[in-house]
Amino acid sequence: MKNIFLFLFCCFFSQLLWSQLPANMYLDISYAPFLYGVASFDPSESQVIIWTHITPDSVSQSTIDVDWDIATDSNFVDIVQSGTYSADTTFDWTISVDVGNLNSYTTYYYRFISPDNDYSRIGRTRTAPASSSS
Repeated sequence: MKNIFLFLFCCFFSQLLWSQLPANMYLDISYAPFLYGVASFDPSESQVIIWTHITPDSVSQSTIDVDWDIATDSNFVDIVQSGTYSADTTFDWTISVDVGNLNSYTTYYYRFISPDNDYSRIGRTRTAPASSSS
């Protein structure tokens, strides 16, 4: 009887929790293993930080080498920088790349690529304007 009560309680609680989530919150596994999307932050005149999280295929993986590209166009014809980042459990499989030597006040597009050639969403970022010297 105790197990039935626990089962019903868990079903009710999970349904209640699920109904409280925003309607636009969903998991799009077409972008796996980059289920958390991408982000960029802390722009300066010549650099920006790009970020993502990769979900490992198995718990036994120790590192995952993730490639990244940054380009001036969303089709990645003009790639201005690229590299590889080794993600691991130290930072919970997050990837944070400080990309430097960029032009000021310029829009850039970036993406991450898994070892299985799965692509993340394409992110868009912009560097800060050049500071004026008066």
